[in-house]
Amino acid sequence: MSDSVVTISYDGTAVTTTPGTITTSSSGGFSATFTVPASTAGSHTVSAKDAASNSASTQFTVVVPTIYKIQSGLVASDSLTSGNTSNWLLYGDAVAANAPHSGTEDSSGLHIGI
Repeated sequence: MSDSVVTISYDGTAVTTTPGTITTSSSGGFSATFTVPASTAGSHTVSAKDAASNSASTQFTVVVPTIYKIQSGLVASDSLTSGNTSNWLLYGDAVAANAPHSGTEDSSGLHIGI
């Protein structure tokens, strides 16, 4: 059905899309994007349903990357709040998969982000 409005859901909850209103083409196709909400590791479902109750869905698995730090050459006089991370090495799934990650150190302590 052409010009049928489509709703996209993530794990059963409607999500905001771009464009905001999705309509099907004469062949029933459509294109839209959305930002995946914060998700736990495991299986998740994205589904699309139009006004005529035509629907499709797919599942994908979210893998939460892990990251951990190993200190090389730490001695008693080293400060953990100096901002000097030259002796710190990042390891873990996020690093192995070249996922964006960072490790910084400042006056409030050590910060690891993925």
